[in-house]
Amino acid sequence: MIFFRKRTEITTEFRKSNKIEIIIKRIQNNFIFIIIVFLSSIIVSIAAFTGSIKTIVETYTSITKHEEPIFKKSDKDIKILFVPFFEISQDGKQDMAYIIKQRLEKLNNIDTLHILTHYIQKKVTQNFNDDSAKYLLEFNNADMIIYGDYDKNNIDYDINCKYYFSDRLKNNKLNIKNQTDNIQISLSDIRNGKLQGSVEFCIYWICGNSEYQNKNYSKALKYLNKASELNPTYANVYCNLGDVYYSINNYNRAINNYDKAIVLDPLLSEAYFNRGCVNIMKGDTAIAGKDLDKAIDINNKSAFYYYIRGSLYYSKKDMNLALSDYNKAIKLDSKVANYYSLRGRVYRDKEDYGNAMNDFNKALNLNPNDGITYFTRGYVYYMKGEIDSAIMDYNKSLMFKQNFAEAYFYRGEAYYEKDNEDNAIKDYNKAIALNPKYVSAYISRGICFLTKTYLTKIDIDNAVQNLLKARELDPKDHSSWLPFALAIKAKKNYKYDGQIKIEKPKKIKANSLFKVPCI
Repeated sequence: MIFFRKRTEITTEFRKSNKIEIIIKRIQNNFIFIIIVFLSSIIVSIAAFTGSIKTIVETYTSITKHEEPIFKKSDKDIKILFVPFFEISQDGKQDMAYIIKQRLEKLNNIDTLHILTHYIQKKVTQNFNDDSAKYLLEFNNADMIIYGDYDKNNIDYDINCKYYFSDRLKNNKLNIKNQTDNIQISLSDIRNGKLQGSVEFCIYWICGNSEYQNKNYSKALKYLNKASELNPTYANVYCNLGDVYYSINNYNRAINNYDKAIVLDPLLSEAYFNRGCVNIMKGDTAIAGKDLDKAIDINNKSAFYYYIRGSLYYSKKDMNLALSDYNKAIKLDSKVANYYSLRGRVYRDKEDYGNAMNDFNKALNLNPNDGITYFTRGYVYYMKGEIDSAIMDYNKSLMFKQNFAEAYFYRGEAYYEKDNEDNAIKDYNKAIALNPKYVSAYISRGICFLTKTYLTKIDIDNAVQNLLKARELDPKDHSSWLPFALAIKAKKNYKYDGQIKIEKPKKIKANSLFKVPCI
């Protein structure tokens, strides 16, 4: 019995273990099945993807045998690639793409549009699609590709024409979008440009903006006016025309075009913003403020909008509002040196030299070649009594802005504080040479002559002449009166070299701080 029980126990153990093995095997089989299904799906996906790539490649090789890109990489010209439509006559000359190419080349000869064209001398396959077009565009360094298909009857053609643009054009602040024109049209109308109106519009628009960026304003106006004729309802073109007129100081025409843009698109923030900038230049700051407010109401994510409005507040000496706008600009974009530099000037004018210095340091970290910011930081050093540091910053300022009269003047002031009259006079001389109406420089130079360690009659005469010149330039500037009186007294009492010693007057606090125009 004991043996039997043991045998039974063993048998039971075996059966249990056998069930476990069966369960394990079933799990393994199911897992293998899952893996097989998963791998199969991957293989199918890869096959499909490969088929798609193969389709694009086959389509490309069926169109052209070029091993090298058709166009060289260049930003100077608009490079257009023309793909034959699905149906094509034997010689290719009746193909829609070829006709459009001829039309654009004719316009190029008339208006010098700087376009390069290439027509692919090969019939396309039925596999040609939008992915194929994008592949061709990118591979051949083209800016635009024109392709499509049509069904023809005896007289008219049902056209399905597509345009695809490169990222270079779409990223050029032109809001260009890929598009399709579906139209029933005759062959003669196509030759006269009816089908490709939107193509021609885009080309003239692109050329106009290109010429504007190159500061060829007459050509820019020519192309943009043509674009507005081709599409008179597109607000951005009038905004661009306003920009050109603004650049040539024709403010009235600039405003007229911004007005047209706003009528066509009341939510075009650029039109309000640019019109505000023009009104600033005209001196209509109240109207300008309203336009800038409207631009920010529409688009409150533009750091530059806040920056310009802050500069308008700054010019009106509304430091708190200026500071608020500069803070918002920096919050939206903390990588622009000018935002910190302008906010630093607000702190400087509020005599918060600690925050001013922090902002100037940040600005120079972002742009270490900014001569104006070195100048403004130098002024803060000067006001804090750190004269040597001020002179170092003025030196750096003049490295980047050699004809900066204010930097010469304030460096002269710093030298004067160090009793270095000779260097001070040299800097005042340079400031006056750059700006012959620099009243403060005449006053400081006159005082400097008057307080030289070894005073001569010539020095006194020079002092009188400089202070008199300052009074002539600005009779309302009373800061020249006391030094002028001292110079006259010294001239009257002078007997021989070194006989008279004028007590060095307390230096006049720097008058109006140098400010960079807002725009």
